[in-house]
Amino acid sequence: MNRLKTIDIGVLPILVAIMLRFYDLGRGHPGLSIYPAISRNTTTSFHNWFYPSLFPDGSILADKPPVFFWVQGFFIQIMGTGNLALRMPAAIAAVCSVALLFLIVRRTHGKWPAFIASFFLAVIPLDVNFSRGIFLEPVTTSVILVCVYLVVTGVQDVKENRFYWAAGVLGLAFMIKLWQGLLPAPGLAILFVIHYWGSWIKMAKVTLISSIFFSVVAFTWPISVWLTSGSYDSVMHSENVWDMIFGWNLFQRFGSLEYGASHSNGYLWFLTGPMGHIFAISLVPVALVGAVKGLQDIFKGHSFSLLWLVWIILAVAGFGGASVKLSSYWASVTPAVAALTGIGAYWLLAQRESSSSIVRGISYLLLMGGLLYVSKVSFDLSAVAFYFKYTALAILLLTLILPIVVYFKPSRDSVGTGFNKGEKVLTSVIALSLAMILAVNAEVTMFNLMNPRSDTLGRIGFDRIQSPMNSPQVNSSRARLRGTVITAVVRAEVEELNSALAYVQKNREGAKYLLAGDSFNTTARVAFVTGEPVLTLYSEYQDTTVTSLDRLDELVEKGDLRFILASSNFKTMNFRQWGWIARNGRDVTSSSGMDMFGEMRLFALFSVAGQPYLRFNPD
Repeated sequence: MNRLKTIDIGVLPILVAIMLRFYDLGRGHPGLSIYPAISRNTTTSFHNWFYPSLFPDGSILADKPPVFFWVQGFFIQIMGTGNLALRMPAAIAAVCSVALLFLIVRRTHGKWPAFIASFFLAVIPLDVNFSRGIFLEPVTTSVILVCVYLVVTGVQDVKENRFYWAAGVLGLAFMIKLWQGLLPAPGLAILFVIHYWGSWIKMAKVTLISSIFFSVVAFTWPISVWLTSGSYDSVMHSENVWDMIFGWNLFQRFGSLEYGASHSNGYLWFLTGPMGHIFAISLVPVALVGAVKGLQDIFKGHSFSLLWLVWIILAVAGFGGASVKLSSYWASVTPAVAALTGIGAYWLLAQRESSSSIVRGISYLLLMGGLLYVSKVSFDLSAVAFYFKYTALAILLLTLILPIVVYFKPSRDSVGTGFNKGEKVLTSVIALSLAMILAVNAEVTMFNLMNPRSDTLGRIGFDRIQSPMNSPQVNSSRARLRGTVITAVVRAEVEELNSALAYVQKNREGAKYLLAGDSFNTTARVAFVTGEPVLTLYSEYQDTTVTSLDRLDELVEKGDLRFILASSNFKTMNFRQWGWIARNGRDVTSSSGMDMFGEMRLFALFSVAGQPYLRFNPD
C-alpha cells in the first residue's frame, strides 16, 4: 500500500509534464533546419544513416554524433516532416526525465523531496521551452538520468553490473551531445568511490571494465568514421571528426568563437537578462538552500546530494566562461536544479529542526535573497503582463514577513522533536514562499505557452517571455552580426520560400545543384524541404568561405549551378561573394513569388561569359 501511494504522488508531476510539453506542440514556424535536415537524410540510405550529413548526397558530415539524428529521423519516417515529428523526441524525453528524477530522488531522499523535485522540473520555464523544440538537450538529459539511476541503484542495491550498464549509457549520452552529456560524470565517479563496498583492487577492476564499456559506446562511431574518411567530403565546421569532437564542440567554445543570442559578457551571464526570466528564477531561490543542505549531509556522511552539487558547479565553471553563450547549455542542468530544490524545500518544511541554528540562519538568508531576486524579476515582467506585478508584491511581502517571524519566534521552539507554535507559523510562511516561487515559474511557463512569439527567436523555437527592462547590452561586433545570417531563413515566410523553390525547380534545367545558399542554415532549410542537393557558400558560424569563387565559376560554366538564395545581410559578412553574385546574377526575387522588399533574395545566374543560361518561364 505504501509503495502504491508513493507511485501515486509521482504521477501528478508526470501528468503536468505531459500537459505542458504536448499542448499544441505542432504549432508555429519549423525553425532552423540544420538538425531536421540531417535527421531526414539518415532515412534515405545506409550511408547517410551511418554518416549523418547535412545534404542528401552525404558530402558534409554533421557537427554532432548520429544518435539524436537516428531518433528524430525515425519520427520523420513515421510521421512525416511536420513540426510534430521534429519535436516529438524532445517532448517524450522530457516527460521521461521528470519520471526518472522522481525515482532517483525518492531513492536518495524520500518520496516528498522526490515529488517536489519532479514537480518543479515539470514547470521550469527553460526545461519546458527546450522540451517543445527540435533540440538535442532533452534527449541528452533523459539518457543522463538513466545513467544516474543505474549508479544510484547500483550503490544502494550492491549491484556491480549496473556500473557497467551506467558506463555504456553515459557513452550513449556522449554520442548525443558530446561533452554536455558528461556533466554528471564527475559526481557519479565520486559517489562510486565513496560508496563502493569492495577492496581497492576490485574497485580498480570495476573502473577499468566501466571505462571499456564507455569507450566502446562513445568512440566506436568516431573511430569508424575517421578510418573511412573517404566516404564523405568534409566535416561541418571542422577539419575531421576529432576536430569536430574536441575542437568545434569543446575548445572553440572557450576561444574567440561567438554566435547565438546576446547575453551579458560577465561570468554569471546565466543569471542576467533573458536568462533571469527563464532559468535564474528556478536556480536562485531554493536550489541554493538545497546546496547548503547537501553540504551539511556530506559532513554527516549522506553524500548523494553531492551528485547534484558537482553537476551544477561543473556547469557554472564550464559554461560561465564560454565565449559561445547558449541557453541550451543550461537545459542539461535543470534536473540538478530541480533535485536540489526538492531537497532544500522539504528540509525547510519538515526537517530543519535537525540542523544547527547557523545552518538554518544561512538558509533563511538565502531564501530571503532568492525571494527578493524573484520579486525583482517579477516586477520587470510586469511590463509584459500586469499580473506579474501582483505576484512580485506578494513575494516582497513574504520576504518582509519571513525575517520578522524568524526573529520574534521563541528560539527554544527550535529544540526538540516536534514543532511548537512559533515553528508552525514559520513553516506556514516558508510554505507560502516556496509556493510563490513555484507559482512564478509556472506563471512564466504558462505565459510562454499562451503567448508564442512571432519574432526571430519565436520562429526558432524560443517562445520565451521578454522583458524590455534590464536587457543586456547587445554586442554589435562582427561575430554578433553573423546571427543575422544564421536566422535569416526563419524570417522568410514559409509560403514564399516554397514558392521560390518551386520556381527554381521549374527553371533549373538539369543543374546538379538545386541552388546555392548563403549559409548552412539557408541550405539546410532547402535540403530539408526538397531533399535535393544544394551548395553552401559561407559558414555563418565560423565566418569562413565554404565554396570558393573559382569553384562557383566552374559550376556555373558547367551548368551545375543556376540559382543562389541569399540574405541581403550576406553582403555585410562576405562582400566578395556578394559582389560575385551581383556581377553574375539577376535578382528574380519578385518573379519567384517572394517579397521583393524582404530579406531573402533569389538570383538567377548568368554564364561567366555574361550570357544567360536560362530560358525563364514566367508562369
